[in-house]
Amino acid sequence: MVGLSADDPHDRAEMEKAARTVGYPAAMLREAKANGFGAPRTLPITYVVDTNGIVRARLGKGEPVTEKSLAETVLPLLPSEPVMHPRP
Repeated sequence: MVGLSADDPHDRAEMEKAARTVGYPAAMLREAKANGFGAPRTLPITYVVDTNGIVRARLGKGEPVTEKSLAETVLPLLPSEPVMHPRP
């Protein structure tokens, strides 16, 4: 998960303060590389990307994403069996 702030660059200090309150990386939208996503036409928007880097869904499209809509989109993409990752 990566958050992007669409705030004006002069609001960077406020964005950085807010970013410290979440458990995922955040950046300024103007400084982010597009990586084929293109600029969002509406905010907020949430992209659901699978483990192969394929965009599986776009949520929000100007409306807040709910726990229900996120679960309905993400849960079918998760493996049915737990995946064990080796410890470093």
